[in-house]
Amino acid sequence: NLRCPFCDTKYAWEKEKGQEYNKEQILNHLINKFKKIKRICITGGEPFLQEDLVEVIQFLKQFGYWVMIETNGTIYKETEADWVVVSPKQDGKKIWNIGYNIVWKDMANEFKYVIAKLKDLDFIDRGITKDIWIVPVSNDFKVKDLIITFLENSGRKNWRLGWQLQKTLKN
Repeated sequence: NLRCPFCDTKYAWEKEKGQEYNKEQILNHLINKFKKIKRICITGGEPFLQEDLVEVIQFLKQFGYWVMIETNGTIYKETEADWVVVSPKQDGKKIWNIGYNIVWKDMANEFKYVIAKLKDLDFIDRGITKDIWIVPVSNDFKVKDLIITFLENSGRKNWRLGWQLQKTLKN
């Protein structure tokens, strides 16, 4: 819903390029392709745009899956997910003054901010007491170095450098 310029799933912006699955098809896919995997991350674009998300999570949990959601935080819905990561984006400020619905400050398990330039670090909500992962956009090494320097000087114990492993592993 925010159409971030660095989105991993830009193809999802165009309905005709997507594919719909019901919960049974999702389960069959997981069982057939990923037999031993029991941890699922539902993410990108924005999972809470899906009308049946709660139903899908409940269904997966019935089959022993541990379910995580990564959201940009602009939409709040109660969830039975085991873990929630809120990854606020600058464009979220068009909806909420801090870029995400304040309810998530207490409800989320952790936060993740994607950083493209040094100024983006100013966007991080300093009032968050949960763990905050700071991730360089597209695993940019120059941005990584900026983040490391920032973290070394920040004195914040709950802020950490993150990395987009899916891009490193190309999977």
